[in-house]
Amino acid sequence: MQKLLKTGSEEGAAVRMKGHMFLKFFLAFLASAVAIIWFWSTTAVELFQAPPLRFSDAIAGLLALVGIGYAAGTAFRLGQDHGRD
Repeated sequence: MQKLLKTGSEEGAAVRMKGHMFLKFFLAFLASAVAIIWFWSTTAVELFQAPPLRFSDAIAGLLALVGIGYAAGTAFRLGQDHGRD
């Protein structure tokens, strides 16, 4: 693996690109979870006296949203006409 990453080959570039994409997705996911907790704490808890949100609740909510988005995208791709007559 190290040899593949050190060379300037297309495979090494592809592996690095996938790693960077995964890192960006993970950081965006983590930042979104923190933003949801902050939003919930500043609006629902202070204004409506709702119970505070735990970090695990925010992660579960984000996973549900990602799952719904993935399912909607899959359903859209399955419903497309792929040039068949």
